[in-house]
Amino acid sequence: MNPDVPVPEWASDALRRIWPTLSEEDRRALIEDRESQLLRQAATALRRTESSQDFGARPAGDFGIDGHDGLSWHAERFEEPWNGWAAPVVTRRTLENLVEDLAALGDAPGRIVADGAFTVFGDEADDGDFEIRPGGDGLYHLYELGWCFVEFD
Repeated sequence: MNPDVPVPEWASDALRRIWPTLSEEDRRALIEDRESQLLRQAATALRRTESSQDFGARPAGDFGIDGHDGLSWHAERFEEPWNGWAAPVVTRRTLENLVEDLAALGDAPGRIVADGAFTVFGDEADDGDFEIRPGGDGLYHLYELGWCFVEFD
């Protein structure tokens, strides 16, 4: 064991007690896991903005879905782009319009239930259906869909 890998300041009391018994490899793995967790949390926080003034937020505007020319909807704001694609934040009414428009084309993406949850229809091969719920402000963060949204100027 290498005493040169000190107990991290974020360690719990239980971890502090067993730290001396851990191998250097286990100590480094715990530290790396913690760092990875913090990076994932930071990436999520940067992407999911809570107000239009938050870092990474962009002003309101219109957006569409790549490959669905002629369809557009209004976003209350845009979050940090996802993989180069727009990440709109929308009201329930806008989400309802989006779902209705796609259903009219024969491509129903899901349904919105009374409590506001948007059940997205998914392929069984991709773990099936999943839900998107509105944030505390009642807005839906569409980056969770993983779709290719395009922001219009």
